Amino acid sequence: MTSQFFLELVGVFSPQKDKHVKYVPDYLEKNILYISNEFKTVIHSCLCGCGTEVVTPLGESEWNLEEKNKKITMKPSILNGFSCKSHYIIINSIANFV
Repeated sequence: MTSQFFLELVGVFSPQKDKHVKYVPDYLEKNILYISNEFKTVIHSCLCGCGTEVVTPLGESEWNLEEKNKKITMKPSILNGFSCKSHYIIINSIANFV
């Protein structure tokens, strides 16, 4: 089952909601993490707004995802190695650019 979580970006408020989706959609909405427990992957549109699809595999030697009180923490930080070079960390559903 895949969960869908809204993020609060620093300086931008988004209401906290969670939805359950069966599959990651073809179009990724901004500020939403698509979490696939089955495929151990988190996918989202780059938080800088460039639209790049960011895929973060989950596992011991990859990213760690923690869901607590409907809030998401992902470690380590996420570095978009494509054109925008965005670098951010998500803690308690807040994305902080570093």
